[in-house]
Amino acid sequence: MKHLKLIINNKSIKKDIFFNKNELKLILNLYAKMVSGGDWRDYGLSISKKEVSFNVYYRTSEVPAYKIASFEITDIPLIEYVASKKKPIIISTGIASLDDIQLAVDTCRGVGNNDIALLKCTSAYPTSLSESNLKMIQDLAERFDVITGLSDHTLGFIAPVTSVPFGTKIIEKHFILDKLVELGKIHKIESRNAFIACQNSSCQVSKATAFSICEICEKITEISSASLSKYLRNFKDKDGMKYSKYNLEFFGLCKKCR
Repeated sequence: MKHLKLIINNKSIKKDIFFNKNELKLILNLYAKMVSGGDWRDYGLSISKKEVSFNVYYRTSEVPAYKIASFEITDIPLIEYVASKKKPIIISTGIASLDDIQLAVDTCRGVGNNDIALLKCTSAYPTSLSESNLKMIQDLAERFDVITGLSDHTLGFIAPVTSVPFGTKIIEKHFILDKLVELGKIHKIESRNAFIACQNSSCQVSKATAFSICEICEKITEISSASLSKYLRNFKDKDGMKYSKYNLEFFGLCKKCR
């Protein structure tokens, strides 16, 4: 597998460790630089009492971890198969009983995968703060001896921030992407069923967005071209249809992959 793994070993400390602020700042600055250059695509964090690692992946197909949604927690064959891949597995616990959670954890450990994280989740959309029950995060960690976190359906940031003292290591924040698309803050890449942050403020005015996608490294670049925007604004088809919005995707090979 093509990935970079930065590790801090911990042979004497009994509690979980993590990168200090300076180490994490250095790593994330490097990660941001490499992602913007198209060299790295994704990352995963693995935290235990023995080591903490920051795994960098060159392709999105190199899955750093697997996520089991709340409604899948009782799908034991699925969990067993995913856990057998020996990669970190993150399991949401919304609507699950303690017996359901125990069976899912036992299934992972039964195939030799102890890299498990449980996310406290309240299956309501949106969830009120009074229904969040954040103390459950600490209970899950102690009861099942796993990393814990929060799958947050509340509005705002109060719940995820407040969850940190309860031992949260992972925060999964749910929000509505369509609203951000309407505001012009992000764009949807239809061919990849993915979203990227807007890199060009003028596209909100012209209503024309265009992207170049490398077929090898999968690097996506937003195209900023005044001439293209002007052409699209004035474009009409043979039936005289004048279009108000455009979202174009061009495929080829980037300079690095040619």
